[in-house]
Amino acid sequence: MSPIRVTKIRGTNQKSPHGIPIDLLDRLLIFTTQPYTDEDIRKILEIRCGEEDVEMNEEAKQLLTLIGRDTSLQSYPYLLTHHITAVALSCQKRKGKVAEVEDTQRVNRLFLVLGCQKIDAVPCGVSGSVYVQRSTESK
Repeated sequence: MSPIRVTKIRGTNQKSPHGIPIDLLDRLLIFTTQPYTDEDIRKILEIRCGEEDVEMNEEAKQLLTLIGRDTSLQSYPYLLTHHITAVALSCQKRKGKVAEVEDTQRVNRLFLVLGCQKIDAVPCGVSGSVYVQRSTESK
């Protein structure tokens, strides 16, 4: 990428990046996004598990799908990659062959505790399991 140069807009005394009028520049940069559906999240999860060679049972996949639904579109793919790797390590630590809900919950708690956020337990509906979610309240 080239550096952004603030130059004079032709025919005016105003300056803006690239010499493009600000309102036009704003319209060029705005695009709409839609949140992932549960099916999309599930497909992403299965692809990532395949790439990372991680076997996960259905309940753990369902739990990660729910976590993904509640996570922003921007951060979920990044979170998912590290989450799957950490879940696999948690499974190895307990000498398991298939990642389970307990592994996912443990890793999710670790991610959120390291984020120094207030933590609330929220029922997720997967066999009465609970996953941890950041509180929306500020400190």
